Amino acid sequence: AVRADANRETMHETLGAYQVADGLLVARLEGDIVGFASVSIEHGTLELDSTRGMLSNIYVEPTVRGRGIGTALLEAAEESIAERGADELLLEVMADNEAARRFYRREGYDEFRVTMSRALEERDENDTHSKEDG
Repeated sequence: AVRADANRETMHETLGAYQVADGLLVARLEGDIVGFASVSIEHGTLELDSTRGMLSNIYVEPTVRGRGIGTALLEAAEESIAERGADELLLEVMADNEAARRFYRREGYDEFRVTMSRALEERDENDTHSKEDG
């Protein structure tokens, strides 16, 4: 969903901001960076029932996947955010990324929020059902 080349500089700046805020975790293998995770505390204007951490990004180089690096990064993210006072950790995953969804379910994560999407150019074709429903 995110265009890698077009967003490379923005991601570099974003990850730099996480590093400054002590929310960037890096995985190394034989001295080379092979993955990262970024975390923060969820902030908003409303008082929430718990303090939630947010896992904004987790990435492992495809060539080293399946070696426990993602699990180690997730565990480090959980520990880091717990030390900052969070009661739970939230993350987002693309609905069609079944491998990632399996990974998070295996690690004990359940669905909490559901984000839905609709292409707006298609709204005239599907607009009648909502009028019939209500």
